[in-house]
Amino acid sequence: AIVAAAGAWMAAAPGAAQDARSAPEPSVLGDANRDLVFTPVAPCRAIDTRFAAGGKLVAGVPRDFDIAGTLSDQGGLTDCLIPFGPATAIAVNLVAVAPSGAGNLRAWAFGDPVPNAAVLNYGVVSGLGALANGVILPLCNPASATCTRDLTIRADVGDVHLVADVTGYYSAPSSLAIPWSSVTGKPAGFADGVDNDTTYSAGFGLNLVGTQFAADTGEMQARVTGLCGAGSAIASINSAGGVTCEFDNDTTYSAGFGINLSGTAFSADTTEMQRRVTGTCPDSAIRTVSASGTVTCAPTPPAIQAGRDITGTVCPANELISFGSTFASTPAVVVTPEGIQGVVGVPNTYCMTDGVSTTGFFYCCIGNDPDTVNWIAIAP
Repeated sequence: AIVAAAGAWMAAAPGAAQDARSAPEPSVLGDANRDLVFTPVAPCRAIDTRFAAGGKLVAGVPRDFDIAGTLSDQGGLTDCLIPFGPATAIAVNLVAVAPSGAGNLRAWAFGDPVPNAAVLNYGVVSGLGALANGVILPLCNPASATCTRDLTIRADVGDVHLVADVTGYYSAPSSLAIPWSSVTGKPAGFADGVDNDTTYSAGFGLNLVGTQFAADTGEMQARVTGLCGAGSAIASINSAGGVTCEFDNDTTYSAGFGINLSGTAFSADTTEMQRRVTGTCPDSAIRTVSASGTVTCAPTPPAIQAGRDITGTVCPANELISFGSTFASTPAVVVTPEGIQGVVGVPNTYCMTDGVSTTGFFYCCIGNDPDTVNWIAIAP
């Protein structure tokens, strides 16, 4: 008993010294290495190499063992009731039996690096018997690694038989679910656990059934999902958002005065509407315009040119001349304004009123030859 206690003290001593300058890492509830829950089991021999096929642990050669689940070929029992997966550490009593000389045991989770500290020191001392130590050892965690075995143990310096008796295991705490009805100290009126339609009401465009609101498609339009192709238009939209399409046709439009409609093409009716006039008459008036817009011109009227009066005074081209009292009798040629072709009124552009009121005529000089006197007296 004294040896076992001394071994336990030596195993715990390295962890007891902690650098005060290093703050511990925060714990996380349910972490596989922290805040674990211990579950004791009846002491169970999981390993006894005296009865295993491999025999003694050979110094310097690691050997892998199973602790959780079904056990075989380890010299102990076939099941120690340690669950594979939840169990991430075990409480175990290790015993060094019949060592060939002084040595020590190292133990670590399968797949992890070899630790630099021993869990049990042993030697050959007459009358002392087997040496034992109770320790907590981590197991391979299948949540974070591939675990074909649970534990690796190695003897150093001297060969030795190993006996391992498990007394319990550590696992992450299970998540707890507490019924709302079991919670005490709830404030009055706080979440009574029974919602109902009296808390909320549905306004315009919404329906409320139980605790679920939904759009009222009798009032609100469901999203339009239909499509009408080229040449057609949406004629109607149903409550589910589907559409009905319609195509255009000649019955939609009709042709009014001066317009023709053939199929979907409108055009001007040239029997009723004049095409654009394209002709011109620079020296005379337009007499007619055809349906196609061409023109027929009137004959060019005689030009009023320079001439001479009876006294030899030059009559400037396109200007007016008044004889005043020098012309005392009625001219031999008297015409009205309509008598000159192309003139529809008093030709004020060419003539002026006679200065002698007794005569009352307009006088114009007409002709192409300045030496030829061609006079016309126009009655107003």
